[in-house]
Order: sequence, then structure tokens, then C-alpha cells
Amino acid sequence: MKTILLLFAMLMVAAVQAGPLHDACRNGDLEAAKKALEAAPQAINELDKVKLTPLMYAARTNAVLAELLIKKGADVKVKGFMGGQALHSAAVKHNVEAMKVLLDNGADVNARDEGGATPAHFAANKLGPRRKEALDLLAKYKADFSLKDNEGQPIRR
Repeated sequence: MKTILLLFAMLMVAAVQAGPLHDACRNGDLEAAKKALEAAPQAINELDKVKLTPLMYAARTNAVLAELLIKKGADVKVKGFMGGQALHSAAVKHNVEAMKVLLDNGADVNARDEGGATPAHFAANKLGPRRKEALDLLAKYKADFSLKDNEGQPIRR
């Protein structure tokens, strides 16, 4: 019974963890994020209800914000939705500046999500004007382009 109650409590806490810091990072709003971080520094590595951290949102929207979060203690290796990390989030958006910030601060260039996909899979599978630039950056940081995901899908450069 204690285990069930503990599990229920953990689920309830996880459902309400999204707040001003997550919202500011999702919107790429540096000033709002600074205020939210000052008010609730403990939120820096929290997963919101969709299992994303503030850094995962910032990696999609604003490299300067991502760098600030890292300087304030955000963990670049936290696993979120489906086991993805912040580098996966930046790679799918081809946010090359954020990818570089993450890689320069210890992100694993070959990190795998639950489906075995790496940031290179994410970057390669999305078309866009910065796709090649994103893949070139991952190559510079020694991404292994021979890796296949759990379904045997290669990285399509």
C-alpha cells in the first residue's frame, strides 16, 4: 500500500511541475526565464507534464537561454520524454547554436533515446535549411553515423 501511495504522490507532483521557467524557456524568453529561475531555482532540472526540462525547451528556442541554464546548473544529460535529452531537442529543430552550447558543456553526441535514436537521427530525419549544418556540427563532435536505431534505421545523411 505504501508503494502505491508513493507512486501516486510522485505522479501528482510530476503533473504539476510545469511552471513559469518551463513556459519562459518554451517561448525562448530570456528575461522571463531569469525571473522564473530566481523565484524557483529548484525547477531547473524538473520534468514538466510532457516530460521536458527547461533546458530541453531552451535548446529548441534560444541558445543564449540554454547557456544561461547550464551556467545555473541545468544538467545536459537529463532524460525526458521517450529518453530524449536536450541535444535531441536542439537537433530536431536544427538549432545549431544550441547544439554547440550543449556539446561544449558535456552533452553526449551519441546519446540514444528509448527508440535507439541519436541526435544525428533527429537532425537527419527533419528537412530544413540548416539540416546539413546541424549534421556537419555533429560530425565535428564525432557523432557515429553508422549507428542504427532500435528498428534498424540508419542515419540518412
